[in-house]
Amino acid sequence: MTPTLYSCTDISYWQGKKFSESPNSSGINWDTYTQVSITSVIRVTKGDFRDYRFEEYYRELSSRNKRFGGYHYLTLTESAETQARNFLDTVKGKKFTLPVFLDVEVIPPLGGMWSPAKYLNHVWQWIEIVSKERRDLRLGIYTRGALWNRYIVGTQANKVIEWVSTKKLLLWVARYTDKDHPWNDNINVLRPIGWKDFDLWQWTDKGDGKSAGLISYGLDLNKINPYGDFLEGVVDPEPPVDPPKPEPSEFPFVGVCTAQSLNVRKTPDGALTGSCSHGENVTVYAEVDDDRYGRYVWYLIRKANDLVGWVASDWIEHKE
Repeated sequence: MTPTLYSCTDISYWQGKKFSESPNSSGINWDTYTQVSITSVIRVTKGDFRDYRFEEYYRELSSRNKRFGGYHYLTLTESAETQARNFLDTVKGKKFTLPVFLDVEVIPPLGGMWSPAKYLNHVWQWIEIVSKERRDLRLGIYTRGALWNRYIVGTQANKVIEWVSTKKLLLWVARYTDKDHPWNDNINVLRPIGWKDFDLWQWTDKGDGKSAGLISYGLDLNKINPYGDFLEGVVDPEPPVDPPKPEPSEFPFVGVCTAQSLNVRKTPDGALTGSCSHGENVTVYAEVDDDRYGRYVWYLIRKANDLVGWVASDWIEHKE
């Protein structure tokens, strides 16, 4: 029987651990796994801890000339610098043939100690430290749209958009669904602010781990966007089994102000920071529709003079 091929899987200690044997014994049948998984993303570190199986995974995949990337699981209990140093020390002298991602999935504890500004700075510091010392690595973010937009972006959308663009960060998005795209059914909530489309999509954790040669029954499966940059720099990649490219999302777009004078605010329904004149063109980057911000749907816009802010969408029309 021909095995099912997976375009990309991600694995950590949990897929290869064996409770009853020594820590050095492998729970993975590497001949089977490398036949089934075309590409892989392996966990390198978490917080200040090194994944127990990273060295084995790196060695086995490298020896079989498989294409693979890595990821660091970001915690809130250690500083970004400590975590970046742990990652850099672990991968010293090692090469990856696919991107490395910062896994941002921890929901901050209640109490307000982790504001979006603080959380974003935590993420930013790790990326900055790693990107400066390992210029050979293509970096990206792993996250879920609802978590990223609420706990990391908050009202800092313009800052995040500029940062993601400047650093050329890839997006590995998580949403478990059998739909043909991770966010087209609810783009405002499910698409992480800062990206137009995904590069890699973790769409289920229900892959057949046993048939893939793993100790675990479950296996995370990912779809590669053939129009994205996940495979950038890889020579002659095998065609991934993925859906056709979805229709492009509506943002960003050029709009025109239809009011005589339209207030531009620092946050949705917040303090004034400027205005738009009738007939003035703006670039619209995102939309917020939330009862907490009054009766309007709000657009994040940028004017020609680089003023960035939020306006009521009722007075912005798509420019033909």
